[in-house]
Amino acid sequence: MKPMIILIAISLLVCSISAEVLGSIKFFQGTVEYKDSPNSSFKNAALNMPVHRDGVVKTGLAARVEISFSNGSHISVEQNKSLSISKLYEEANASGSWSDKMKRQLNNLSLPKNREASSVAGIRRSEVELEKASDLYWEVEELAGIESALSLYEQKRFPEAISLFDQIVLQAPLSKEAELSHMVLALIYEEQGNATARSRHLSKLRSDFPKSRFLEGLND
Repeated sequence: MKPMIILIAISLLVCSISAEVLGSIKFFQGTVEYKDSPNSSFKNAALNMPVHRDGVVKTGLAARVEISFSNGSHISVEQNKSLSISKLYEEANASGSWSDKMKRQLNNLSLPKNREASSVAGIRRSEVELEKASDLYWEVEELAGIESALSLYEQKRFPEAISLFDQIVLQAPLSKEAELSHMVLALIYEEQGNATARSRHLSKLRSDFPKSRFLEGLND
């Protein structure tokens, strides 16, 4: 009798593990299908659809899907792929994606106290502070606050955050605040599935801040 009970317990444990929800689909474009187990039938993907350890996701031509896992990691699957969720979960957590590393840095970020905007001539790569007595002096707006922009990002109020980060970059394109803004804008556009805008900000990060710590681990 005992062996039978043990066998039943093991079977229930295996079923429980295979049915474990690891995350959900956060973005997709094109034809994307998902099934809960290798023996079940594929069904069309939907936003926030749960994905299970034993599940399989399949992408069609020119399709793409992004899966966010419950531990905070996430991974993208490009076109014409059929991959198990367990394998994707392992890959996402093998070393951590660039965006995951950046999000952890944001959580540990210590910002300086608010400071007044200095009067700076808008000359890229050689910002020159000017005295009010100078003929070149002009009044400038107070710099948009990086703290406010980060707060909007954390609240996922992305349109407002994008607008504020863009202002920061425009007002002081070579400042530390602009460096941080490009990184966060890349994270926002990645979450929105806007690969073109994400690539644009990563390119600016590379060209304007080639020694930025935010470039560590970035492969694309």
